[in-house]
Amino acid sequence: MPKRLKDIDAGDRAIRLKAFMWAFFVGAFGGIPIGLALSRLMGFHPLLGLVLGIGLGFGGTYYGSLFIANRAARAAEIIYNPSGESTPRRREYSHAAALAIQGKHEDAAAAYEAHVTEFPEDPEPYFQLAWLCLDHLGRPEEAIHWYARARDEARPTDAQALIATQEIANIYVRRLRTPRKAIPELALLCERFPGTPAAEMAQQELQEMRALLAREREEGVDFTDEFLQRFGRDGDSPGD
Repeated sequence: MPKRLKDIDAGDRAIRLKAFMWAFFVGAFGGIPIGLALSRLMGFHPLLGLVLGIGLGFGGTYYGSLFIANRAARAAEIIYNPSGESTPRRREYSHAAALAIQGKHEDAAAAYEAHVTEFPEDPEPYFQLAWLCLDHLGRPEEAIHWYARARDEARPTDAQALIATQEIANIYVRRLRTPRKAIPELALLCERFPGTPAAEMAQQELQEMRALLAREREEGVDFTDEFLQRFGRDGDSPGD
């Protein structure tokens, strides 16, 4: 895996540089009269008073500037994000995406998996891993694993959770030819997303499946074969 670049906060460094410049030009020179006044008031040697004054002026200006900058940043955060719970800016996984575009799918999957560890609440790298496993690496079972983790372990939106559930059902039917395993996912669609087109389609498919399961019990007809023959191996899958 490529070595990660050191994370440098350029904004923080710029603030500190500005504070240093203010401290040097304003604090240091402003400290000269303070130091001379201290030497006369306290009876110090003028040179000692000068050193103390410059030090106090420099330190007070530097740390005072940082304090003001931090308070201003905190005030802006309170104004624009008072609850602290607004949706964070979408992360860009540019290195992993570039590897995928270049056709380096194994490397891209490894990069996205590292991002899952780094940002476990962001569903994006889970979805990208599922897509890579399904469409480029030939690992549909792993795709199900990542879709399920995106839905159950990350913090997806309702739309993302719905898509993940649909995709799991689709993979069971279209890729793995195991429609029986899709039944819990279809039931979950109906339970968690009532009133949506996806839930309505899932409800219809569940009714068909229940009828086929009844035939299997009563007539001995194989549920999987009957389902795939009726709905077609390459047709739309449940919940599509």
